[in-house]
Amino acid sequence: MRRTTTGARAASTPGTRQPGAGAAALAANVGVFLVTLNISMVTVALPDIGDQLNARFDAVQWVLSGYSLVFAALLLSAGALSDRIGASRAVTAGLAIFTLGAVACATAPNLVVLVVARLSQGVGAAVMMPATLSLLRESVPEGAARTRAIAGWSACASAALVAGPPIGGGLTTAMGWPAPFWVNLPLGVLGLLALCRVAPSARRPARFDLPGQVTAVVALVALTYTVIRVGETGPDPVAGIAAALCGLSAIAFVLVTRRAAHPMLPLGMLTHPTVAVAYGTGFAINFTFNSIVLALTVFLRERGDSAMAISLVFVPMMVLVVVSTVLAAPVSARFGTVWPIRAGLSLVLCGLAGTATMAPDVPNWVVVAWLVPVGVGGGLVVPPMTETLLAAVRPERAGVAGGLLNAARQVGSSLAAASIGAVLAGAHGTSAGMRIGLGLTAAVVAAMLVTTSVWRGSSA
Repeated sequence: MRRTTTGARAASTPGTRQPGAGAAALAANVGVFLVTLNISMVTVALPDIGDQLNARFDAVQWVLSGYSLVFAALLLSAGALSDRIGASRAVTAGLAIFTLGAVACATAPNLVVLVVARLSQGVGAAVMMPATLSLLRESVPEGAARTRAIAGWSACASAALVAGPPIGGGLTTAMGWPAPFWVNLPLGVLGLLALCRVAPSARRPARFDLPGQVTAVVALVALTYTVIRVGETGPDPVAGIAAALCGLSAIAFVLVTRRAAHPMLPLGMLTHPTVAVAYGTGFAINFTFNSIVLALTVFLRERGDSAMAISLVFVPMMVLVVVSTVLAAPVSARFGTVWPIRAGLSLVLCGLAGTATMAPDVPNWVVVAWLVPVGVGGGLVVPPMTETLLAAVRPERAGVAGGLLNAARQVGSSLAAASIGAVLAGAHGTSAGMRIGLGLTAAVVAAMLVTTSVWRGSSA
């Protein structure tokens, strides 16, 4: 039967294909594709957004920072929401919010409306993302079918990573900055139609840590604003107030989390060295890729390159990320997880050193060449990093650990947009700002490389 007597999906049985499994897989794949696509696709359109909306770059960068910030801040609580209302309803709600937000972005008359619409997309992404894998687990039977479904889900995320720059650059060049946002509408509708064929998921009890969620959001927003404000005006009383609010909110978060019966983030997990290294590495990798794409987009646009020409510079790097991610599994099986992480970070640092020292008139093929080790190294790091994390936590905390890893990576994306944007918006000039920004990124990666050099890996 398609539905149980309670209207909830029956448990998946090994070897038994559940009704609506194909539709559930399609909806989950559409969700992860759109969430990933809307980072790199939008980045290459930022200069056009600033020009056509007559906005300063320090304000335009909220289009990126706001999306990643809300996504990161709500990600952990969204997992509890998915349990509480059921995965199918969470994916439906998240995808609907995300798609409507994209339409609002495409029709935004000014930057304020655009940023608010991007914040709504971040909300939709956070609600939808944890639920997509839950939907696959409950809809697709265990065994080969589920393995194929999860592989397809991962492939869609990789495909979006590669497709983002050329889609964003091509559409922006041909039809203007709103065009990339319209891509979300047909795909979002496709996903929602697929969900109509999926039986409602079972609801499970789940508690929300509302005080922890509120203090986390305030701390992250205040931190991001402080970074952007300092880049725009230098240290001033407003930046000082924002920094103080960030510090107080962070302290409040720790206090309420320690007292909560069901905390959003079990603080004890962060004291495990392997877990802390995994989160730091995830932060550094997302910080790196978002820094590079943003800094080089502004740098190349200032030289007169079109959005399409700029996007093509990033395609080889993105393709190599996908290829090296696939190759990382056999490499880790052969050498363990620690050495691929160190080797990957070393390659990323090499590429950053090259890009940070490029002359203003450097040919585009040289830029592409310096991005090659970044792509190879970044892809080599992620699978062993995730494997190491999951091996270091107890099985019942794997979901929370994975959610926190995604949150750490999204915080890296948000702070990259804020810090690199702040440097580029300063009085240094675009070329000097690019070198300073990528030098800062290299320092972040170097710090993680030093950390992993003294870390030998462990499991709990």
